[in-house]
This record gives sequence, C-alpha cells and structure tokens, in this order.
Amino acid sequence: MGKRLYPDAPAPGGTFHRDVDVVAIVAPPLPQVQVVMQWYDVDDPSDHDGPIDAFDPGVEEPGYNLPDNFRGDQVSPQIALSAPSAPNAQCEVRAVLTFRWTQPGNNVRVAVAGRAEELAPIKAVAPDDRSCLFFDKNGDDYYRTADGDYTLDEYRPSPSVTVTPTLTVWRKLHVEVDSMGAITGNVFPNSTTRVAPYGSGNARSIVYLDTQLTDHDNNQFENGRLTDTNFSQFLINWSYLDSVVVDNSDLGIPSPGPLGLEDDDWLDFAPGEDVPAPRCEALAHAMSKAFVTVLYDLPGQTDVRFLPNFDNTSDDYGVAAQRWDSVGSNSASYWVAYVLGAFQYVRGLDNDPNVESGVLGATPRGDRGGSFVFIETVRDYAREVNRDRVAEEQVTVVHEVGHAFKRYSDPVTVYEELNGQGPIEYVEGYLLTIRRAEKPASR
Repeated sequence: MGKRLYPDAPAPGGTFHRDVDVVAIVAPPLPQVQVVMQWYDVDDPSDHDGPIDAFDPGVEEPGYNLPDNFRGDQVSPQIALSAPSAPNAQCEVRAVLTFRWTQPGNNVRVAVAGRAEELAPIKAVAPDDRSCLFFDKNGDDYYRTADGDYTLDEYRPSPSVTVTPTLTVWRKLHVEVDSMGAITGNVFPNSTTRVAPYGSGNARSIVYLDTQLTDHDNNQFENGRLTDTNFSQFLINWSYLDSVVVDNSDLGIPSPGPLGLEDDDWLDFAPGEDVPAPRCEALAHAMSKAFVTVLYDLPGQTDVRFLPNFDNTSDDYGVAAQRWDSVGSNSASYWVAYVLGAFQYVRGLDNDPNVESGVLGATPRGDRGGSFVFIETVRDYAREVNRDRVAEEQVTVVHEVGHAFKRYSDPVTVYEELNGQGPIEYVEGYLLTIRRAEKPASR
C-alpha cells in the first residue's frame, strides 16, 4: 500500500512543505547497529506506453533506473538519504527526505540497510506495475530473473534490506463553486395586432409581430412559449423574424396586444428561480487519476448577477465571475479552481433552436481562468439527445476544469471520446497536462 505525500502549502500564500520524515525501527533493539538509507526514483505504475511515462523496451542501454515522469534532471536515480546513524533510545533512526519536485504522480521508495555496501545492488525496476526495487545480483543494471535478480517490496524484503511502500506526490485542488441568482429578463416583450390561422384546421395560429426579431433570433423560440395579453400560454412550434407559429390551446388562439416570448428554458426553469450550482461530484474521481485530491473548502456564492446569455465579445466572463473571491489564493503551492453555474452561452450558440450548436461550458483561454457551466443548455441538450442531465452536467464540469490547466484540445474525457458511454475520466493527454501544470489558470 503506497503513501501519499502532499507538498501543498497549508494555507493561501504559504510555501511548499517539501520535507518528509523517514523512520526506521531497529528490531530487535540493538542501539549500536548502524543504519543507512537511500531513496530511489521508482517507475510510475500508472502508465508504460505513453504519454504519461513512456518506456521503450527496445532501447539497449543499462538503465532500468529510468527517469520517472517529467522531472528532467532535477534528481539522479540514487542519493544517500543519510550518513550511517545509530538508533535513538526508542530504537529509531530518523532521516529527512526533501522533495525538490512537487508535480503530482512522482514516485520514490526508500531502502534501509545496516551498511552502504548492502544498498549498492539495489536498483529500480522499469517498467513495473508495483514501483518495485530489485536486487541486481550481477550488477548489470538489468532486472532478469535468470541472473538471480529478484524484486523487493514491503512484503518481500532482502535479508539485509528493507524498503518502504511507494511514496507518491499528490496535490490538493481547492474549488470554489458559485451560481447565478434569480432568473430575470428571459422573457422578450413584443406585441401583435394580427393573429391568423396557420395550415389546415384549427390546430395552429401564426402571430405576426409588431417588432421584427433580429437575425440571430430566427427560430430562437422553437419549443418555447408565447404568453399573450390575457396571460394565456401557447407552445411555439417555430419562429420567424416577423412572426411565430403556435399551437392553439383549449382557450383558443392568442389575443392581440402585448405578448412575451420565451425559448424552451421554461421547461427547466421558472422566472425568478435561481440558477443552481453545477453538480461536481465526478470531478474528485477524475482528478484522482492525476493524483490530485479535490476539496470543496472555499465559500461559494449563490447570487452572482444573472445573465440570460454570455456575450463573448464583452467582459461578461469577468462580470459573471465577479464573486470569485478565492482568485487571489491561486498559486503554485496552493491550487485553486473556480466553477460558476451560469445560464447560457452567447445567443447563437445556446442550442436555441436545437439545430444550432449548444456550448455546454466555457473556460477562457490564456491566464484568465474560471470555468463556466451553462446549466440551461446542458439540460436542453440532454433532453434533446435523451441522455442523463446529471451526467451531462458533471462531465461538463470535469471537461471545463480540465481546460483550466491550459490545454484546449478535444476530447477531454473518456466519456466524450466514447460518445457518452465511457466513464467521466480524463484522457491520458489531459492527465499529463494536469500532472505537469504549475497551477490552474486565474486572472
């Protein structure tokens, strides 16, 4: 069983905690026994064929002590952890292992022996699913059972050498989750002086609008509703720039006079209802595959100013994230991400009408940071393709927070790659990006 090492600062503005105490207990208690320790860069057990920790078995050179994932020349394979030391009164030998790297997913093990010569034949195995060390009997740097080599772990030590479990660097991701407040301004006023039958029979009417809609509103109100001057409501089949076609109701046809137009948002939300925070449960599992623990320990806000649609040509990203209170806490030693439950993206990309693209979430490129999940569009899209809306909401959260680590290629998750059939986990390219990142983006 491995051990997790968290080098994160304990609070915003703090520095990395790089030191790890390694304790060897001498048994039976022989106070004059000398103890030496050495740490080893063991193989990453999570991947052997790239891109995370590729291994080429065809390379003919000594080196089963291959560098672990993306640490460059920061370390060498073996470094003495301490000079020979004698046990204290509790028969313990304590040493400090200082981590010079802080990226999640790096692995080391420590070997303990009575003499340095006993550690000389101990090497790291690569590739290996258990991050093992091995006893290199003939000193050729290769692990071959035919040579008499054998692996060591905490369950099978050498007669003179004991090794620790795998020590793996993990990181913490502190998440602030906000949501927009009450839905307002989502009813578009207009009026009519002419209502006429549409098609054969009395099933539908065409309502001619006194004020023409703009180009991007063409069929915007498909599957929405019209509320007439008498507050009677009618389902909209489709809308043109100068008219809408509605289903007649039991009350008859729409009455001339002022009216309001809504797109199909009303299927999911009522005017005055708050936009809910996005469902984020899947993020913890997805991030764990990158050796990141998710903590929802930052205060969230539920009254971010409502916007019926983001305008990606203005500063709506900044306006909508006006309550990102934790943005100043994000640093290399204290990772912070932001998720906002918003309503819809820019008109023309909000899945209204359904033939247009529906953007389910957005994360600005560059260093602005912040991830936005468009709750209405997610629900509208899930209904349209007959998928579970909770799953679609969660995969959107995972997708967008993945973008916060500054990679923008698709697919982001296995779920997307397998067209909604896979787990909500990052594809390997994004796992690599997260594990290499200095920090999430933030403005």
